[in-house]
Amino acid sequence: MKVWIRNLNISGYAGYNDWRLPTVEETVSLLEIAKKSDNIYIDTVFDKNQLYIWTGDSYGLRTAWVVSFRTGLVTWVDTKYRNYVRPVRTMKSSAAIDKDGTIYIASTDGKLYS
Repeated sequence: MKVWIRNLNISGYAGYNDWRLPTVEETVSLLEIAKKSDNIYIDTVFDKNQLYIWTGDSYGLRTAWVVSFRTGLVTWVDTKYRNYVRPVRTMKSSAAIDKDGTIYIASTDGKLYS
């Protein structure tokens, strides 16, 4: 899985070379409290076939943390098993608040969000 991420970065996938595996905390933040219409614990906007997602957090030499969107379980497993990978990037931005209290975020992609 880490080789796959490295190859994404080498190839400049989608114009970027700073892809990484998400942390356990980032992946868990996608879990929903209750099952959705496809009987999984993730919003239906995501691929319903990706039931288990690797994280970038290891647990020992040959194990890593996995989040199950089928059961809501967070556990570690041997890296010899096959699970899905959902690469992420860290967005760098700066924020400002105007006199009306509107928050503006300037992202590194050159766009201004409010």
